[in-house]
Amino acid sequence: MIKLNDETRLYFLNSIVNELRYPNSHTFFFCLILITLYLESRNQPVIQEQISTILFERLQSFRPYPWGLMINFRELIQNTSYGFMNSPFIQQNRLPILFLFEHRLRPFQQFI
Repeated sequence: MIKLNDETRLYFLNSIVNELRYPNSHTFFFCLILITLYLESRNQPVIQEQISTILFERLQSFRPYPWGLMINFRELIQNTSYGFMNSPFIQQNRLPILFLFEHRLRPFQQFI
């Protein structure tokens, strides 16, 4: 994952997020992959930033959101051991992200 250039890594992560669909073992597997990649890349903030960006881009669209995408995003923001809301990318873009939570992501607002 580290050896991939930025564009290739972005395509790879997008292909993983494309598999976060309805409740089944396939979606669960890709949820675990994305969470594991996020955790394993603590020393690589670029990878965490790309994962965060992809999730926020997908959640800016209108509802209904894919079930797996919502569950994965909820797990990242709810579980403090991931440090998602305290990551440098989130802290640098705090105001736009708060605006997104207030207007589009109201169901997730209780977790911030």
